[in-house]
Amino acid sequence: MEKKKRKAPVRKMKNNDREHFLTDSIYERSVIKQLHLRSDKSRLFAAYNGGSAVARAGDTAGYEAAVSRCLFLKQGEDFIIDKNTVLDMERSLACRGAYISSFRAEVLAGNTFREEELRSLVVSLSEVAAAYNADVTGFNVFYDSTDETRVILTAAGSVKKVSAALWQMASIYPSEDIVVTGVAARSGMKQVFKENEKEIRRNFSELFCMRVENIVADRLPYVEMEVLPSFFATAIQPAGAGGIEAAFMRLGDRKKAGMQIDLDKLSLDQESVELAEYFNLNPLRMDSYGCYVIALPDSEAAVSALRRAGINAVCVGKVTKELKRVINCQDETRYMTL
Repeated sequence: MEKKKRKAPVRKMKNNDREHFLTDSIYERSVIKQLHLRSDKSRLFAAYNGGSAVARAGDTAGYEAAVSRCLFLKQGEDFIIDKNTVLDMERSLACRGAYISSFRAEVLAGNTFREEELRSLVVSLSEVAAAYNADVTGFNVFYDSTDETRVILTAAGSVKKVSAALWQMASIYPSEDIVVTGVAARSGMKQVFKENEKEIRRNFSELFCMRVENIVADRLPYVEMEVLPSFFATAIQPAGAGGIEAAFMRLGDRKKAGMQIDLDKLSLDQESVELAEYFNLNPLRMDSYGCYVIALPDSEAAVSALRRAGINAVCVGKVTKELKRVINCQDETRYMTL
């Protein structure tokens, strides 16, 4: 008697009375073979595992830092992982003293998710991993009950030095100094120039435009992470979207301490000031990628060390017992709000 050919197992779920499925065979050909996964833990419908943390990787392996971002897929479009998103994850890991060494993805597939979109995501993830010479250690897919597909992308890396001052930089304490490295609003200024180049060239000098074009805005905080452990830094926050003011708000736990900031001490390029004034923008809220806010007990020696290493650094304020976060600028006082 001829045996019946066994069909590939199918995992099914009904969403909005519409049967939707993704077979294990599709997962095999569209994910595992494309990514050459080294881990056997990736499976369809695995438990959701998002978030970010620093934890022991093993008794002898030291510590691993991980950071996650939620990405969204628009219906009918290829899923391309934005390079700026990955760069933002790289900054966050760098602030824990880690380099990206692996990626993993958790796909919350919506009702309209199809194999073509899965393939485009896998190809994009493979390219991103190759650019960082990193492994893909997991790729899980399961269904959500919405029309929207989301991807939790996680980047991880081993912490270079097992030092409490290095990887537990998350708390601020009264009487500490607040130091800013880099130059605020630079990346925002570059973006404003890119979006309004024709108008700016009509109204500003050629020398001004040349200076803006030659300014390097973004950078990773590897110098800070080499220097700061020696000065007992307790918190470091990358500035970025939302500007330096948002970084002040995110620094440390707002329920435990506040801060007093003197913005007259903050470093700003004259080009940023002029473009902000021309376009009626607040330079404190212009994107500040490449700028970092740090809390540490005594800033004087740390600032000197950072400057000797070629990093612009300035003390701009103090951590206070009062929970308010206050900005002083040109004899004007106001409170930072979310």
